[in-house]
Amino acid sequence: MASSKAAGNDIALLKLSYPKRDKFFAHKAVRLMFKTCAAQIIGVDAVLLCTCIAHIEDAKRYSGPVTFYNDQLLPLLGFGKWDRLDRARRRAIRGGWLHYQPPPSGYRQPGTYWVLAQLPH
Repeated sequence: MASSKAAGNDIALLKLSYPKRDKFFAHKAVRLMFKTCAAQIIGVDAVLLCTCIAHIEDAKRYSGPVTFYNDQLLPLLGFGKWDRLDRARRRAIRGGWLHYQPPPSGYRQPGTYWVLAQLPH
């Protein structure tokens, strides 16, 4: 029974839709990361990943999530190995700062990302 419940949660995660964003969301999200000392909690690499994703969302004018292959993110972030990206991504997700939807297993597609920041209104 527990496995079907877990599968249901996975399906719910896949159905998350990209949230509506206000102007300057990326700047506000990054400021919030600094104000909350996120680097001490999730690590510098995870904050850098979230900063990169937030500002690329901004470049798309918040029209939808951003997509990246791992090999595209590595040089953007200055990471030499996939393990470092994976660790940063996991920490950002666990810290509640990043949504990541990996491509289906066995498919050569990019992952989908967006920053999760609860900004005060």
